[in-house]
Amino acid sequence: MVANNIYPTLDEKSSKNSEEKTVGFTAPIDISVIDAPATLNPAHAEEYVEFLQLKDHFEADPKAHKALIRRLDLRIIPMLFLYYLLNSLDKANAGNVKIYTFLKDTNMSSHQFNLALTWYFFTYAGLEAPSNATMLSGAFGGLLAYAVGPLQGRLGLKQWQYLFIIEGAITIFFGILGLWLCVNFPETWSSRFFKPDEMKFLQLRVKYENGAVAPDDTFRWSAFWEAVKDWKTYFIASLLAFGGSVPTYSVNYTLATMVQSLGYTSVKAQAMTAPPYVFAFFSVIAIAIYSDKYRCRARSLLISYFVGTTGIVILWPCLYHKNLAGVSYFTLFLVVAGYNMQAPAVGSWLGTNVRNPAKRSAAMGWQSTFGQLLGGCIGANIFVSSEAPTYKSGFIVLLVLVMVGGVGATIANWYCLRASNLKKDKIPLEELEGKYTEQQLSEMGEYSPYFRYIL
Repeated sequence: MVANNIYPTLDEKSSKNSEEKTVGFTAPIDISVIDAPATLNPAHAEEYVEFLQLKDHFEADPKAHKALIRRLDLRIIPMLFLYYLLNSLDKANAGNVKIYTFLKDTNMSSHQFNLALTWYFFTYAGLEAPSNATMLSGAFGGLLAYAVGPLQGRLGLKQWQYLFIIEGAITIFFGILGLWLCVNFPETWSSRFFKPDEMKFLQLRVKYENGAVAPDDTFRWSAFWEAVKDWKTYFIASLLAFGGSVPTYSVNYTLATMVQSLGYTSVKAQAMTAPPYVFAFFSVIAIAIYSDKYRCRARSLLISYFVGTTGIVILWPCLYHKNLAGVSYFTLFLVVAGYNMQAPAVGSWLGTNVRNPAKRSAAMGWQSTFGQLLGGCIGANIFVSSEAPTYKSGFIVLLVLVMVGGVGATIANWYCLRASNLKKDKIPLEELEGKYTEQQLSEMGEYSPYFRYIL
């Protein structure tokens, strides 16, 4: 646990040579000399000056600054990670129960099973945003499904019933617990987590991350329509649907069956689905660090698609030869990792390139609904049992959609964003001086001539 007093607070007093000295920022600053693209409102100017002072204060010690951000992460991430994990764990159940006696016990055909998954996505896509805890959920789901294998017939229940009961009970328990443990907005946090000056800095660093003119955070219903009409929303929705949801959902719901077809029993096949997801989890962390460090979303996506598609290209012919079961299983590591690695870049590419908070929320919600619904419905239906174990049609559809809707959309989005940046770069700075007010630049959001898209 990092100590809360790693920084001196702004009102803290210390004595040196019998003199009291206030650690703070009392020197007057002429707000007219602030480097801003427009004349700032006096209140905003003072707040921006305060942010710059706090920034200098807290970033003076890089190690202490990292410790502060780490404390922020520890405050926010654990419960959110748990919720996303449980959400995806419940969602991944379908592929695990299928290779037990679920279809037989419910008198469902494989086609009806796929239709049930399709209907599920109509409600899920409308209510749920995409998450990135799905890799570990796949691993936990497989291990839990393996653990309930010996429970067949106990207390008159089937294996798949135990799986639903156990995972459902865990989700309900933590859902209720979250009413007290899940974090609210930072301004509602008590002082036992962060000191007032620390909290002020953490809030302002988000508001002024792109300079002196903060984005317009006023809620407007028109922001939703702006998001719906924005071409960026649909490029990212295509990445989510065809480059992410189709391959990940199709593999999630078929992986256990594929592993079983390699010669393993249904119980052992459940356990064998876990290692690919563990490998994927660490692969996702690696690509996320790379993408964030070099601010290269398109390159990260192309690397991810290359890894996943390489796995598919090797896996497909290997499924025709049972003596290549070991190679087939190895390629599943590439497939699961590659198509999950795209998630961090897809999730952040739109968010970082839409400045207005209301529009950003609407855009990410809309692309999530569009991408999850379309990708989920397709992904749940392309691998049909009548084509097992080679799934010819499924692999063809998957490859075409990934290459066009994933790789193609990535290149197109990169090209359009780059073209916009180059167009803004050609505008002479003297032509912009005094042309816009602070309010106008704030309302422009990412269309401001001073904003540059992350590629």
